[in-house]
This record gives sequence, C-alpha cells and structure tokens, in this order.
Amino acid sequence: MKNSKSIRCKKAVLTVAMAVALGTGCMTNARADIVSFSFSGLFTMLSPNGTSGFQNTSLPYYDDPTWHYGLRTQISGGMSIDTTTGAGTGTIAPFAFGEAGNLVVHDLTVQAIGDGLGNPGPLILGNMLFDWNGNTGVPVSIVWDASGFMGAIPLPTNQTVFGVGAIPASNNWQNGIVPIGPAPIATTTWNTTTVAGAGLGTAVSGTLPLIADTVAGSPMIAGPFNGYNANFDITTISVVMTPVPIPATVWLFGSGLFGLAALARRSKID
Repeated sequence: MKNSKSIRCKKAVLTVAMAVALGTGCMTNARADIVSFSFSGLFTMLSPNGTSGFQNTSLPYYDDPTWHYGLRTQISGGMSIDTTTGAGTGTIAPFAFGEAGNLVVHDLTVQAIGDGLGNPGPLILGNMLFDWNGNTGVPVSIVWDASGFMGAIPLPTNQTVFGVGAIPASNNWQNGIVPIGPAPIATTTWNTTTVAGAGLGTAVSGTLPLIADTVAGSPMIAGPFNGYNANFDITTISVVMTPVPIPATVWLFGSGLFGLAALARRSKID
C-alpha cells in the first residue's frame, strides 16, 4: 500500500509518438513538469561476487540485528525529476559508515532510460560521487527500477508512497537477510558501461549500453571499494511538490542519445 488511505495502483504503459531534434533535446509541445520528493531507504554494499557484504561498524547499525549488524544502513535524501525529459538531480544525506566517519554523496544526477535498450521501461540511470576516509570524488553508477515511483504519479502534495514497486535485487541476498520488500525505486542487477577514462573526481562514471550480471548493484570502478557493488534502495517517498496537472507522465530518454520511449502509470486514490 502507498499510505493509510490505501491507494490502488494500476499499470498503464503508453507508447508516445514525439518529434525529437537529435542532439538538441527539443520536443514538440514539451512541458517542464517537475516532481520533487524526499525519501528514505537502505544502503547495502556487496562484495564483487555478491556473496558477502561490507559491514558498517557505526552505531546503531553494528550492534542492531534489525540492520543485520551493519549489513544494511539507513539513508535519506531528496530528488527532483523533470517528467518531460526524465532528467533530474538528487541529494543523499551524509551517513555514518564505519570508524572512518561519514560517507558523503554528492553530484547525484539521474536520467530515465526506458528498458535501457531504446524501448519503454521503468529504468533510471544514476551517477554520483562520494567522499569517505580521505578518498574524494569516488564515482558510483547505479541502475534503478522506478516502476513504483512512476506508477504513483501524479500524486497530491504531502502523500507518501511505500510498499509498492519492484523487489530490490539484494532483497534475497544471503537467504533474505533483512528483506526489503517492494520499493518505489529499487536497485537492479544491471551494470552500466564505464566511460573511458572515468576515475576519481569524474562525475559521469557510467552510461549505456547496460551490462547484465547476477549481482545486486553496480560495481565501483575506483576508490577504497573498487569492485564492490553499491545498492541504494529508496523504500519510502514523500511527495514535496507535484506539477498540476500531469495528463500523462512522458519520459524522453536522452534526446537522441538514449533513444525515444516513454512509460506512464496512473494511480487511483480512494
């Protein structure tokens, strides 16, 4: 359920015919409709083969079985996404991660990419940097399944969304350690293609085409966790501002870079 008012969602996948000037980002009758929301969720860091996790030794996680003694860490932040272009930015609040102190995420950008193959779909590509233990500007890429989020809009301001969407890829890690359940924006097993020359301090660390594997999250290409797979699962969304109206949420994937596709889902609120 999305909230105590029991919001029932139904899927509606729309293929939208749009004229695009390749490389210019132009679209006929485009509207810059922004959806802004705060969120909470869980961070999980898996080993390169996905069989073990990096344990957060910070309190309260290290001594709390609720978070399996630090193998899951609570996160919070905010995001704004343009429903016309599918592009957006976000923030993740610094969080305690081990004895080295806070893990600080910055320069988070997102882009809707359909199914990642130029067709309609619910995937969102995120790129960010983080600072930790003297390492700065470590590039991180992530591919999210945002079907729960897309299915929830348009939503009135001050509504919350939780318990709907895709199952995060790390949900069944080690036989269901701290299961997450459906999440509006869930980490997948997809990996990005590394941009040539990407490294510390490079904001764009991953792009299309996507690469399939069976490990939850996307492996880091540099820094203290080289090869480890970062999972940022957004489990609860609180809508800060929704454009009115959004007749059909239209995602323009990359203005010629990613191809042309769209996905929309509508919600019925009782």
